[in-house]
Amino acid sequence: MNTPRDSRLSPLSPVFLLLIFLSSSCATERGALTALQEAAFAQWPEFGMCHALASASSSPELLQSLGIQWAREDFPWARIEAKQGEWNFAYTDELCDKADEAGVQILAILCYDTPWIHDAPNPPRFVPQEKLHHWLEYVEQTVRRYKNRVGAFEIWNEPNFPRFWQGKNQDFFALTKATVERIHSIDPTVKVVVGGLMFHPILGAYGYLENLFKSGALAQADALSIHPYGLTPESTSRRLRAAKRIMKKYQFQGELWVTEIGFPTGGAYPHAISPEKGGDYALKTMALYGEKGADAVFWYALSDSFAQGQAPKGSSSEAFFGAVYSGGKPKQSGRTMAALFPLLQGAQFNSMALINQSRLPLDARVYATKNGLQVLMIWSKWGRHQVQIEGWDFPLKHFSPSTGEWKNFNHSPIITLDSSPQIFIGPPPHGGTLTIHHASSSLRE
Repeated sequence: MNTPRDSRLSPLSPVFLLLIFLSSSCATERGALTALQEAAFAQWPEFGMCHALASASSSPELLQSLGIQWAREDFPWARIEAKQGEWNFAYTDELCDKADEAGVQILAILCYDTPWIHDAPNPPRFVPQEKLHHWLEYVEQTVRRYKNRVGAFEIWNEPNFPRFWQGKNQDFFALTKATVERIHSIDPTVKVVVGGLMFHPILGAYGYLENLFKSGALAQADALSIHPYGLTPESTSRRLRAAKRIMKKYQFQGELWVTEIGFPTGGAYPHAISPEKGGDYALKTMALYGEKGADAVFWYALSDSFAQGQAPKGSSSEAFFGAVYSGGKPKQSGRTMAALFPLLQGAQFNSMALINQSRLPLDARVYATKNGLQVLMIWSKWGRHQVQIEGWDFPLKHFSPSTGEWKNFNHSPIITLDSSPQIFIGPPPHGGTLTIHHASSSLRE
């Protein structure tokens, strides 16, 4: 999705968006903690934010408080070389300075065309094959300047979506292959991320990815990147399985990065949610995506377009994707990130730390943090249930993403679970294992 967009690009059709999102099942799987087997080697993904530095709401203190490790930022050709041979790096230099101050790495998007390569005004967005050498010169100038200041380079954004690439697929595959080779010829150690695909089956994304592999464009890439937008964290996480299957089919040994995912809290997009659900969705997204094999996850985006309560009636959903309101006040998703994401950086999934004796349809996982704490995340896949968790050494801290509230426990509480995650933080359990018991009959909604 990646805003801001230029004037050549028309708004998305609401009907088209509805078809995209409703084609994904939002049904949850039933069964007791089957995710534990899948997540046996999972860890908490590295956490990134789109437009974390370019946003007017950005500050080093805000980025650090949210646990942001990466900032995904446009390094636009049209801004760097607006006129042929005239290089202007002032904007991207400023982004790098802000990243240094905040202590975050940049994922720099090498993106889009520049007007002077086209023969007519308002051309379709693409790079003609006969102008590819101009693109590669922009790539070389940019990579040479920033190879020691940028953590990774991503090639284009959503090329399988007509909004962002309007040329032939084969021409984009050739551009990608040549760009990867050019970057690694400059610095073999710099990380190159390929794809940025709008990863939805209705857009033919799976077949597009297979063709991208067949073209050889990913042969020297370090990571594949996808944007699995959809209705819920559960439904979108299943697309990561599809990506991993295709990666395995083509023997790709690189990483899997989700370089955009998010849920707006307003507007007419089909996946819009209430602000109160933002914390639940942010936490589930990170946990489920890590479980499905994502090495890095980038939330879209840092800031809403308006302060709380100030959005004009009828504003697009694009104005409501932020983790904070314009000005920096955290939304519920931002409060959850600040409460948990710094703690969970580098945390490892502990597959041996949980036994479910309740036989209830629960989703749960335990992470071992770098400072020796154990973090239990647990929610109900469907229905409401009461459970008791035994094995802790007390005291415990409890956090609710839906309310943003912390509690302290000095005994093993009876917990009512629903679809909202409950978080418990404490020392390692005695005996090394937590046990979930069914505390009473299930509660009907």
